[in-house]
Amino acid sequence: MQSGTQLEQTSRLQDLEEIRALAHDYARHLDVGDLRAYSQLFAADGEWVGGFGSARGSGEIERLVAGHLAERPAGSSPVYHVLGDILIEFSSADAATGRMTWMAVGHGDDGAPTIQKFGLYEDNYVREAGSWRFARRLAQRLIPPL
Repeated sequence: MQSGTQLEQTSRLQDLEEIRALAHDYARHLDVGDLRAYSQLFAADGEWVGGFGSARGSGEIERLVAGHLAERPAGSSPVYHVLGDILIEFSSADAATGRMTWMAVGHGDDGAPTIQKFGLYEDNYVREAGSWRFARRLAQRLIPPL
């Protein structure tokens, strides 16, 4: 039988994995263009803030990102997001903050993989209806596109 402390540690590890999965789902949905699923990763009043604007709520977030992606030149190569240096800290049982680096990798003119952007996400997470969601995601670009 597990003690109360062991149960708390197990629960915290499950929460960490759920938040990490949330971050990876974010990148995966964005990379394949499933903006409906992408926008559902945010809390009901969740906010996305970044270099091309800000939006609150899944509908606004979906429209903002769709508009940004539509600005990509026709025929441009797909971009894939790579996440790293993930740090998550809990402020309560149902709230946490996080930071992680991100890279957008695509194909260069010669077809070789190229880091097109590099940045930092600063996140606030909230457990909503039993699932972890983004309460706020700040996407900062540390190295601009070349």
